[in-house]
Amino acid sequence: MEVNGYPHGPKVINVSDILFVRRRIPPIELPTDAPAKGKVQTKFDFVYTIETAEELRDLANAERAKPLSFLSTAIKWPVYFAGELASGPLQLMKSEIRDGVQSAFLIGKFGIRVSNTPQEVFDVIQKAGGQTREILPPIDNTTWAQAHHDFEWDIRPPIE
Repeated sequence: MEVNGYPHGPKVINVSDILFVRRRIPPIELPTDAPAKGKVQTKFDFVYTIETAEELRDLANAERAKPLSFLSTAIKWPVYFAGELASGPLQLMKSEIRDGVQSAFLIGKFGIRVSNTPQEVFDVIQKAGGQTREILPPIDNTTWAQAHHDFEWDIRPPIE
């Protein structure tokens, strides 16, 4: 699929390399006045786009054998992702269950926190043919290293 990349112009993306698409987050990722509206994360890199997350989803789905799966970020923004490549739900720390976050999933090297329940994450990933994980209760912060390794969060919330 071809997208209008920001700031470097048109870019062709192989839809089989797409991990997820979502809105770009101002001002964390780019200045608020930047014209980019979406972000495509592939297995290899990412590109900000002029297209919205919904337009990116439609472009990708037009070329994919299976449509992108859908969950919502903590602030109820959509995350469209290759569900067959996802794993979840992830076990979170008790302190991470806040500000709308109820669960998370793993795709590629990224953990993505979502407002969906762990059961909803399990169901979406199972339906897409991804790797489901046992639904486990949140853990104490002292055991965090046992639950999280070998990935990075797509968006890091402020540390309290």
